[in-house]
Amino acid sequence: MRMQPLLKLRGERILIMRDVERDLAEVQSIVNANDLQAFSFKTEGWQIDFSEVTEPLSETEKDAVFEKRRQLGLTNTLDELIRRNPDLATREQAKVALDDNITIETARIAKMHEMLAMSGSMGASTEDVAAGGKKPFEANRGAKKDDDDGGAAPAAAVAG
Repeated sequence: MRMQPLLKLRGERILIMRDVERDLAEVQSIVNANDLQAFSFKTEGWQIDFSEVTEPLSETEKDAVFEKRRQLGLTNTLDELIRRNPDLATREQAKVALDDNITIETARIAKMHEMLAMSGSMGASTEDVAAGGKKPFEANRGAKKDDDDGGAAPAAAVAG
């Protein structure tokens, strides 16, 4: 949907561009044969294969496709790193990059755990200083009432 008008226009122009590219190749062949013989070529059987006109995927869509393909055993994390980063030419380079990512994320998670513990999350004590050191649940129940009658029902309930 994002690029439909542009993709439709590109699809329509492929038919025109096939002839233009063919003519350009023939001119290049003639020029090279006369002036740059080391680069000369014949145009018989020559053609351009235009890629399919498709809408590029968003990063979120790419991630979903990768996760599904990995789940099905069709790809792996190292190959995906190489596909997304052409500077990583080998699996060894991708493994180094993956190890770096894991080290950085592990340190981030450890810091987050420390921060959560300091803020009172993760089971840490959460006494409320303003409530006299009581935990929030105890502070909100109000003052404890003394049972003078040993738990007997209220007088209004007995009289009725």
